[in-house]
Amino acid sequence: MEPQCAGSVRTVTAPAGTMSGATAETLVTWNLGGGHHVIRSVPVVATYLAHGDIVSCSERDGTLVVDDVVVRGGGTTLRLLVDSEHAGHRPGLREQLAGQLIVSGCVVEWIGNHVLAVGVGPDVDAGDIGTLCDAWEDAGVVKVLPCGRGLSGGSAQQSEN
Repeated sequence: MEPQCAGSVRTVTAPAGTMSGATAETLVTWNLGGGHHVIRSVPVVATYLAHGDIVSCSERDGTLVVDDVVVRGGGTTLRLLVDSEHAGHRPGLREQLAGQLIVSGCVVEWIGNHVLAVGVGPDVDAGDIGTLCDAWEDAGVVKVLPCGRGLSGGSAQQSEN
């Protein structure tokens, strides 16, 4: 494999958390050098990680793999199921919800046709986001997927950070 220098964008493989049926996922990172990387994508099945965490990685069989969390970035991750079967569903709903979360300061990734992975950074009011997601769930437009502890101010679920 070609040597990588600090400052480059890399993909790493992160083992899935215990609450997932998957075994691993690929994440985008920023290489800090010395085997350390900042998570730049929003983890979905690696429920022990969050956008902004610094992780140590090593290469195994040509693949860069997360070994450990070095520094928590202070963020949390929400996983929202936006499904056409929900009572409050309407065309363009997923895009509208994602837009509202982005305007609130979150990082949002669409996973397939039905899941929004939401990175709630340390500078975002997690209580407001939790309350917003709870309201959406109460209105029947989303299902907050269980992935860990609740955000303060709401019962929405966050990653195991």
